[in-house]
Amino acid sequence: MNEAPIPVYDIAIIGGGIHGVTLASEAAALGLKTIVFEAGDIANGASSATSGLFSGDIRQLENLALDTVRNNLQEQALACKRAPHLVRPRLFALLDNLDVRSHRRVRTGCFVYRRMQPLKISRDDYHCPRAFLTKPFLSDTGNSIHVYTDCLLNGSRYTVSQALAAKAHGATILPHHRLTQAARLTEAKHWLLQVENPDQHPLSFHANILVNAAGEAASHLLQEAIQCPSRCQVKRFGGSTLVVRKPEWPRQCFTLQALDGRLVTVTPYHHQCFLIGSSQSPALEPCPQQEQQLIDLVNHHFQNKLSTDDIVHRHWGIRAIYDDPTCCDTQKSRQYFLDLDCPDGHTPLLNIFGGSLAGHRRLAIQALRILQPYSGKTPNQQQAESPLPGGDIIDGDLEAFIDELHNSYPLLPIDLIQRLANNYGTLSYRILQDAKRLGDLGQHFGHRLYEQEVRYLCEEEWACSTDDILYRRTHLGLVFSEEEKAALQSWLRGY
Repeated sequence: MNEAPIPVYDIAIIGGGIHGVTLASEAAALGLKTIVFEAGDIANGASSATSGLFSGDIRQLENLALDTVRNNLQEQALACKRAPHLVRPRLFALLDNLDVRSHRRVRTGCFVYRRMQPLKISRDDYHCPRAFLTKPFLSDTGNSIHVYTDCLLNGSRYTVSQALAAKAHGATILPHHRLTQAARLTEAKHWLLQVENPDQHPLSFHANILVNAAGEAASHLLQEAIQCPSRCQVKRFGGSTLVVRKPEWPRQCFTLQALDGRLVTVTPYHHQCFLIGSSQSPALEPCPQQEQQLIDLVNHHFQNKLSTDDIVHRHWGIRAIYDDPTCCDTQKSRQYFLDLDCPDGHTPLLNIFGGSLAGHRRLAIQALRILQPYSGKTPNQQQAESPLPGGDIIDGDLEAFIDELHNSYPLLPIDLIQRLANNYGTLSYRILQDAKRLGDLGQHFGHRLYEQEVRYLCEEEWACSTDDILYRRTHLGLVFSEEEKAALQSWLRGY
């Protein structure tokens, strides 16, 4: 009996994080036959363990990286248009800490940041809750508080939306498929890829172009599976983010200055929680001392004190940064570095080192330009203007869309409508379909999560475990009890 032919793809991408799926979307939109392999779930790594921001990175102004900040802010404004339900501009209050930076330095930085920013939000109606802050920040003149604009981001859902866009353009997305070996077939002028599926069965694929977008595992993948040394290396940094439940805190955004110079943001999160996030740290595993430092920093600024008992969840992500040997760790940039390896002139390998979420689209465009001699396709800017799946909301007005959705399903509770609109945008219609009342949505797992939504996540968004659904798709893991998680797990086993 003849064996089935090995499928051939124009481009194979290893890694289902924000860089991998965005590159897949851009490549597939150009007509390239594209496949993505991810060892875990989509957005399983640093793409979901974020501080909840799509930021221009105001801290880079200290390094005079004006072009970097300007580009990040342009991408920020573009993302707001493409996914207004996932990327939302908010005003931030940056509080003075004269032991770290002078008042004039911070004021100048915020002024420059605002002038460079395409997004414009009026500060006239901004009211800082001074009674919430400790004494050093209660000045009537307001000189200790600097206001600027940044964007809140649902990082995991944004990455999934990019993967959905790739799928809509014809790309094949295979989570839970691990690359075990990649070999150049010089005479055939393509790569032979050996992949292990979720059942640990080996699969084979051919690809003309191979892209290593494995994030913090990029160097390990080169050594173990691809066995192709690179002149570049990555430096791994840990990132700690706390989710705390403080319903009494005002739903406003704050930026605090730590004594080591880091900027720590405190932003509203899901289910009456707040996200406390900081920039990178050399530690590669969660550290209780780091956690306590974040708590102490918050308590130094806020009257309503925080304790470890308020922590309901912890995000810990490892981020890969290009290891520039010419500078120390504190100066290493989160800008990406692309390394092309093609000694035979026919089987290119493109390695992606470093990169930030704000630069994900630019990275994809530059990667395709580098690969143009091998793919025959030139990237264009048409994709930049098209909304991501669920983002085609009229004028980007999320509140008006929530009203529209509620009018379409008047018998469904408003809290369910709001959650679906915030998570899925216009894809909410695909989930609710012709439901008239709650009973039409199937089994209720708790906290307004119904069977119809779970089926959608399994069939359309590659979810296959409780963590996929509760933490990377809906964030309901913050409120689900162990019994409710067990009921969902039981349903998934029978699905």
